[in-house]
Amino acid sequence: MRVPVHGDARRGNTLLGVVGKTLTSNVHLVTAPYAVMTLLAALTTIGASALMRRVGRPQGFVVGAFAAILGGTLAMWALWLHSFWTFCAAFGLIGVYEAFAQYYRFAAAEVVTHSSFALKSNGISVVLVGSFGAAVCGPWIAAKVRNLVPALPYAGSFLSIALMGVLSLLLVAALKFPHGATQTPMVRPKTRTDLFVLLRRPEIVVAITCATIGYTVMAAMMITAPLAIIGYGGSVSVAAIIMQFHVAGMYAPSFFTGKIIGKYGTRPTVLAGCLLQLVASLIASYGEMVPAFAAALLLCGIGWNLMYVGSTVMLTHSCSDEERATVQGANEFIMFSFVTAGSFAIATALNRYGWHGIQIILAATLLIAAGVTLRYRWSYGQHDKGGQ
Repeated sequence: MRVPVHGDARRGNTLLGVVGKTLTSNVHLVTAPYAVMTLLAALTTIGASALMRRVGRPQGFVVGAFAAILGGTLAMWALWLHSFWTFCAAFGLIGVYEAFAQYYRFAAAEVVTHSSFALKSNGISVVLVGSFGAAVCGPWIAAKVRNLVPALPYAGSFLSIALMGVLSLLLVAALKFPHGATQTPMVRPKTRTDLFVLLRRPEIVVAITCATIGYTVMAAMMITAPLAIIGYGGSVSVAAIIMQFHVAGMYAPSFFTGKIIGKYGTRPTVLAGCLLQLVASLIASYGEMVPAFAAALLLCGIGWNLMYVGSTVMLTHSCSDEERATVQGANEFIMFSFVTAGSFAIATALNRYGWHGIQIILAATLLIAAGVTLRYRWSYGQHDKGGQ
């Protein structure tokens, strides 16, 4: 169900720090475009959830696709103007798209809402398989169009984001959503559960914590690794190849993640993701050669996939239909808020503590996610095959 623009947009994001460095001399601002993107995503998520609850998933996905088209086009214009802040605004629009795109995985779960736990897991996992196709095709497309405008390096990559937005519109128009999956009924329960009560449920605490930390660690690695690779003497092309390993690692496991969750449960899957990202940070902290960067980023991507899909499945089983829009919106808002804060801070941290210092911070953060997951293991184990 997922359209490929998200994967391609993310592929364009992997070198955002490098592109940002060409537009500003302030080393503390080179990651600002990514931070603006995640900030707008955070600010849009709750509204996106409410909009799709009222008008349906397809209409919301159309809004997101138009944002991708406008964002990609504005990014090219920013390169032409050599305007850093216009470039940031462009990625703000892409952030709006990111907010809507996050709900493809929830839509997949809703399509199989009356099916088994394993089938739901597979549905969410299959959504990310589409992004694996984008991870494979994205670099090839970018290589073909990157120098489409000779005077503007990277402009072609952002053109591809706009074109993928157009493709998104066509695919959403062609999709057949089952009756009831396009719109969440506006049911008013007799007693409405307060958001802060929902956020105290163990399953929701674990799901949001792990999704947030896994995404923040992945984003930090993604936007700082190209700068570190180049800083250690690597070329932009080498950095791009290594980041392809990272993006492939993020989505390739989707062929198997659903089956893993169906067999072992969400908690072991999320913990495995934490462990892989922790190993990735350890490898990155002790290695400065290309193989070490490649291995670390590949493992980081795989770990993110396990944490992201596992947390999503956990979240879908933690609330009723009436609570769904509220919980999903809160999850996306919290997740992108932390990613935004991390994106703003990571450039300063890289300059102050270096690549090795960042890995220590990320490892400590991952230990928090693992601790929270283990802390609540008995509270929700009865709802999780892996917790029995």
